Amino acid sequence: MSGPTLLAVAHGSSHPGATETVTALVRQVERLAPVLDIQLAFVEHAEPTLADALNAAGPDLVIVPLLLSTGYHLTTDIAGAATAVDTAITAIGTGPRVAGPLGPDPLLVTALTGRLAEAGVPAGTPVILAAAGSSDPEAAAQVTAQADLLSDELGVPVVASFAAAGRPTVAEAVAGLRTRTGGPVAVATYLLAPGQFYDRLGESGADWVTAPLGAHPAVAALVIDRYRTHRAPAAHAALAGHGGATRLDNGSMTTANPGPGVTPEAAQLGGKDERGLKIRPAGRVILLDPDDRVLLMRYDDGPPNGVHWCTPGGGLNPGEDYACGALRELAEETGWADITLLVEVHRREHTMEYADAIVRQVERFYLARTSQARREIAGVEQMHAADGIAAWHWWTLAELDTTAEAIWPGELADLVRSATRDRP
Repeated sequence: MSGPTLLAVAHGSSHPGATETVTALVRQVERLAPVLDIQLAFVEHAEPTLADALNAAGPDLVIVPLLLSTGYHLTTDIAGAATAVDTAITAIGTGPRVAGPLGPDPLLVTALTGRLAEAGVPAGTPVILAAAGSSDPEAAAQVTAQADLLSDELGVPVVASFAAAGRPTVAEAVAGLRTRTGGPVAVATYLLAPGQFYDRLGESGADWVTAPLGAHPAVAALVIDRYRTHRAPAAHAALAGHGGATRLDNGSMTTANPGPGVTPEAAQLGGKDERGLKIRPAGRVILLDPDDRVLLMRYDDGPPNGVHWCTPGGGLNPGEDYACGALRELAEETGWADITLLVEVHRREHTMEYADAIVRQVERFYLARTSQARREIAGVEQMHAADGIAAWHWWTLAELDTTAEAIWPGELADLVRSATRDRP
């Protein structure tokens, strides 16, 4: 076990498939984060109960509600139970930390778009985001914010609706959007598990209804993210609501469509993007030896980044431009000060964890060469240990084409071929 216990708390349901689905989600979290002690509890209708789980887990734990928006169960049932435990162990000084709801979050966009694709919904189809609903106005606002995130990703109208409390109802929203657009409408289920609310969606009149979010890997990654941002006693929910990446590739996280754009000026200033994620500008070097092997560094990160290989490089220092930052990072990671950058060959943005926070990394890649084949790296072992570099390797393009390991960026081999086609 590493760190405090992660106690995932679900609403609970008498529906036969609900507990099974939530349990599958927790198993997915365990698969992505095997070093964590992960427990599951339910507010009602299933066991173990929240009270029993709190008694068994001990005081050092992070409660991650498996709830997509706020409401009575979060603010009263879960928070109240945690407060009671905290009060009882005040003398110890370490009590439960309670994360916020899972939504709204970009990772839920990943899960929602995945479920839409699984349902066979054609691109360009307008969408109804169907939530359970709550009498809490903040909950409705959170569902609307999630609908806006999904709309930004899909480039189509997405209307928030509610299966129980709140308006419009799902059927009202479907009818209204169909009238407005004159075409078919899909319902994106904004529920974690099957139950009576999900059963109602089939009666909404939509042309497609997606499956619940369930054990989608992006949801599991989001649970881990909520845990990581609350695991230190002082690190409460400053980052809740800003979860991470929008695509999972071989256990790594990266973003093919990062959503709202980041201007170079904003990136250089290290501000925030339109989702509120901190922008981290970074310079990277695609370094080739005489046989066009590529130097990559391996990071054995936990979720959400996962184990991955990437080019030398990293974040810029204040006042530093991308090229200078790329060269400085290369020198720090290799000990080599004789490398000259040739040309910028690629730009990308992706969402990742850095320093226990989820950031939007804006990267520029520069081509460079060394005259020594498979040049050895020596004398920087302490730097590698401090920076989390677990290994380094000169990769052939054939190896990059066929490996099952996560490579950042995934299209690196093609970038090298394109960059070297007309350049020695």
